[in-house]
Amino acid sequence: MLRFLFLIALTVTACADPCEQVAQTICDCEDSDAERLSCLSEVDAAKAISSPSDEQLAACDAVIAAGSCTCDALTRGDRAACGVTEQP
Repeated sequence: MLRFLFLIALTVTACADPCEQVAQTICDCEDSDAERLSCLSEVDAAKAISSPSDEQLAACDAVIAAGSCTCDALTRGDRAACGVTEQP
């Protein structure tokens, strides 16, 4: 089962745009499998509604290049490290 999940994750990451890759990183930081699956479902739902703009893709590329989006950063509450900002 673990190998199957690894192959799915590898396939998703290989075909994913930069923002999907950041979202995957964020979801991977969830505490339980159920929370990870819920997070991934939310990502899929958001992806079905709209696609990221070129500006958003560039911002996600910058987050990936910086390597700042980590579980440690999220645990500290540093959501900006993953490019997540609060909406007004």
